[in-house]
This record gives sequence, C-alpha cells and structure tokens, in this order.
Amino acid sequence: MRPLFWVFSALMSVLLLLGDAQLLQARPVSHAGGYTAMGSMSSTGQSLHVHYSPSVKYSLGYRAESYRQWSSMFQGAQLNILLIRLNGEASQANVYFKGAAGMQYALSHSDITKELEPAGFAGLAADWETRRYFVRYEGRLILDASINHMLRQSFRLGIAPYLGDYGELHTWFMGQLDYITATADSHSIVVTPLVRFFYHTYLFEFGISHHGGVLFNFIVRT
Repeated sequence: MRPLFWVFSALMSVLLLLGDAQLLQARPVSHAGGYTAMGSMSSTGQSLHVHYSPSVKYSLGYRAESYRQWSSMFQGAQLNILLIRLNGEASQANVYFKGAAGMQYALSHSDITKELEPAGFAGLAADWETRRYFVRYEGRLILDASINHMLRQSFRLGIAPYLGDYGELHTWFMGQLDYITATADSHSIVVTPLVRFFYHTYLFEFGISHHGGVLFNFIVRT
C-alpha cells in the first residue's frame, strides 16, 4: 500500500503544479473556491492532504497518513475550521481546529482487511507571523478503535533573512521541535532545523533532524 500512496501523492502534486494558482499561504484553509495539496515526509511518518475550501472559514478534504510508531496507515476525511483570525498593522494571527475520521490498518500484514478499524484525530493549530518572523504551535490527539492514542505537539520558530517582493523567491530559516507520546511509556523528541522556499503558489521545506531523519514538506494551492 505504501507505493500506491506515494504514486497518488506524486500525481496530485504534478496536476496541481500545472494549475492556474493564486497567492499561497501555508495554512489549512484557502481562499473561497481554492484547492490545496499538502505532502509531508519525516522520521515520524508520511502524509498527504488534499482539500477544497468552500469559504475562507473552513475546508474539507481527503487525508492519508502513516504512523511509524504503530506501523499503520490512516485514510479518511478531514475538516479544518478557522476559529480566530487577528489582523495587525503588519502581522496576522490564526487559530484553527483540525479533525479527521476514517479507517486505519496495519502496514505489517499482507491481508489488511483483517486489520481495518475506525480511527481519527482532533487538534488545534495556532500561528503568528509578520514578513520577518513566524511562530506556530500545533497539538493533535490521534485515536483508534483499540484505544491506542498518540499525542503529537509541534512548535516552530522562523525568520526571513531578507524581505522579497511579490513574485520573488522567499526564503525562511526555521527550527521545529516535535514532542510525541505514543504510549504511556513511550515519548520522543525530534529537533529539526529546516529551510523553507516560497515562490508564487509553491512552498517547499527541507530539513534534517538531530538524529539524521529527513524532513520534506510541500504545499501547492490553486
């Protein structure tokens, strides 16, 4: 199933890269009528999220996500809601709810039909940014029918070394801290320095964690 997931991810990203795009923001809700594809690969798992925003207040879409702690894959529907937006003179702050419901199955068994079970997650994400500085926090609780749970918290700081004009390549240097609780006795901390490139409607991020794990994220919005 893993190869099929990444083939689908690659096809979606290529199709959206060919689309007619508007201003990109690295957020889970787009402009009204906008489509977004988000992909991620890291030492904790892989994910693909494709969604449509009927309004600037919420988005609906499909999510596929693997969890290395459980050797499992989740697929389902995701809802993102903009709860708060505060516009300053030269800054913006946002708070989002993110929730998903679907099915989860083990990646370590050949017959996945015997491993299917309901699963989902719920969480909050908050960010504040100017053209120079960026701060983000996200917390997410993941549950399945076996009463397994994983709490993932992520904190990120970023700074832009220069301020580019519209249409130019924008660069950010960032640091990300992930704290993951997979079971009562299992905790992990991942520290990842990374660089973000933002050009027109395309955003790409590359990083390497303190124990050598590779981070790659992309966002494409149309």
